[in-house]
Amino acid sequence: MYKHSEIRIYNDLDYIQPVCDYIASIAKKFRFNEKEIFQLRFAMEEILANIINYSYDSWMKGEIISIIPEIITNGIKIIIRDKGLPRDIYHLPVFEPNKISENVSEEGLAEYLVHNSVDTLTFRNLGKEGQEIELIKYASEGSIFNKIKPQDEKPYIEIPLSEDKFKEIRLPRPEEAGIISKLFYRAYGYSYVSDAVYFPERYNELIANRKLFSAIATTESGEIVGHIALMKPSEEAEIVEWGMAVTDPRYRGQGIMHHLSQFILNSAIKNNFKGIFSHSVTNHIFTQKTNIKLGIKPIALMVGYAYSDLQFKGIHQKLSQRESTFVEFRFLQNEENIQIYLPDKHREIIKKIYMNLGVTINELPKPKSVDYAEKTILDDSIKSAINIAEIIIHQFGKNAISEIKHYVKRHCINRIDVIYLILNLEDPALIDMLEPIEELGFFFSGVFPYYVFKHTLILQGIPNYKYDYSLIESYTDLAKELKDYIFKLDPNQV
Repeated sequence: MYKHSEIRIYNDLDYIQPVCDYIASIAKKFRFNEKEIFQLRFAMEEILANIINYSYDSWMKGEIISIIPEIITNGIKIIIRDKGLPRDIYHLPVFEPNKISENVSEEGLAEYLVHNSVDTLTFRNLGKEGQEIELIKYASEGSIFNKIKPQDEKPYIEIPLSEDKFKEIRLPRPEEAGIISKLFYRAYGYSYVSDAVYFPERYNELIANRKLFSAIATTESGEIVGHIALMKPSEEAEIVEWGMAVTDPRYRGQGIMHHLSQFILNSAIKNNFKGIFSHSVTNHIFTQKTNIKLGIKPIALMVGYAYSDLQFKGIHQKLSQRESTFVEFRFLQNEENIQIYLPDKHREIIKKIYMNLGVTINELPKPKSVDYAEKTILDDSIKSAINIAEIIIHQFGKNAISEIKHYVKRHCINRIDVIYLILNLEDPALIDMLEPIEELGFFFSGVFPYYVFKHTLILQGIPNYKYDYSLIESYTDLAKELKDYIFKLDPNQV
């Protein structure tokens, strides 16, 4: 059976059509419908045309572009690599979908539609190795969406308490993935952030590949009434996120979530992860309270992280603004002393966050000078499921600010709601770079040990939206202080 292949073409527009025909033929074999194949073709056509038109001067003929399609569970991943000119193609006029006119920019419209045609779009600057674009597109056929029955539509909150009793926490079996998907649907509808819960095959593959560690709660009659999981934020991650937590309200009052959370915390410890974290929603304090009981404490506030329609059916109504989350964290291995650079502006709040985690900071002295590389090395990705972007700076180059500007403009063109900038607190260049970065509109979000770097600093940028911070519920004193601190820095609050 087909798994993956590699196509190499010259930088010539005549090659685009046969490449797209080949990609479409693969997609057709693997359960993509006509609309999804059209979206995939469109995305590939626009990406390849942009590379050929903007990455090579007219005299640069015979250059190689590699296209690597790979079948993944319920979808396809395609990587496009080239060693053309470092490109600045994100100079397009902003496309506004509510202001379509005869003067609309075709380029701006195309960029907007590519973003909305795939599930994940990632751009990687590889320095001397050129650049690559990775896109992921999922097929809808493997989901539970067309298997929902009328009785599944009724919100749990409308169903009376069950007389069946909670019995045990155990690992799920592969054949139970569909039941778990329906459990999430009954609780959240289609609004849950991680769409893997709606695709039983993808869910099972994540478990098989040890990217997901899950547990379920069952009753005396064998019914599945609760779920929780550990998820690695990346392939090489040394920390895990606990989440995908849901319980059937018909069994409320039996301590099911307490048993699930203790089970999953012990699993994280047994698997030697260095830390555990969660995204706690802020339209209520229930998850924050659970985390405090587990020793998991606030380290960042990600304003506008999720869509406003994340809701528990029958309990939480659609929010008036995007959902913000507190990132909360606990070290699972000894981290009593750390060495990092502390930017003057955020020194005190960073020290408080680490102190609250039981960690003492030995501040590294500010460097007298920094030797910058010629080029900035970064990863840039769009998470279409929640319409956010993430820019990871692996190396500051002399062109760092102009590079960041390019990607910010690209994301504004794509109508991205929030842009997160991921920086390294062990990088001496951070001290001098922080101020010019914040002048671009970024502001403090928090710290995040082992997220990308051993000690990660997160900044956030919110294009042209004023959030109402009074709607952000905070449970602990530090969470309240963090919210107030970030509110004062948010340039949209002026």
